[in-house]
Amino acid sequence: MKSMIFLTALLLGMCYFCVAQTSSISGRLIYDNNQQTLIHDSAIVYLYQGQVLVSQDTIHSDGSYLFENIALGSYTLKTSCNKKWGGGNAIDSYLILCNFVGLFQIPSGLKYYVADVNGSGGIPASADELAIVRRWGGMIWNFLPPCVPPPGRIDWLSIPQPITVEADTIYQKDIKILCNGDVNGSYIPY
Repeated sequence: MKSMIFLTALLLGMCYFCVAQTSSISGRLIYDNNQQTLIHDSAIVYLYQGQVLVSQDTIHSDGSYLFENIALGSYTLKTSCNKKWGGGNAIDSYLILCNFVGLFQIPSGLKYYVADVNGSGGIPASADELAIVRRWGGMIWNFLPPCVPPPGRIDWLSIPQPITVEADTIYQKDIKILCNGDVNGSYIPY
């Protein structure tokens, strides 16, 4: 009888431990412009653990997302957006040129990432600035091959956000996103 009571208590304790060890991750998807415009539709936030997709949430009308009951572990938040591309223009092309010749430095992070429109991984340079001007002028329709040399890039970019989830914690993680080529963040998405 004592062993049965002990076993029942042990199992109940384990169940409590399993249930109690979950957390939530929430935040907003924000366009990285001066207005910090909330992206409110046509976007999805993905939650990966390693290379495995764990969950996804469509951006709500207020620009927010929510993942509930997330188990302990290390995750990465990634995004996708199907809104219309915009913001890339001659000014962004000029900023890339100035960065390349050393007159101006594009800040590291997302704005530097979107300056590399062709996805070559190198210093944003003439091929990137030319692609922006060609797209802005209507000569190409995206930054993917065959419009630009491989590998190319999709229209909306954000930097994957790592997050380590601990027990019973609520995480607030806003994610910034930009249109590829909008180096100065001038676009105001609809």
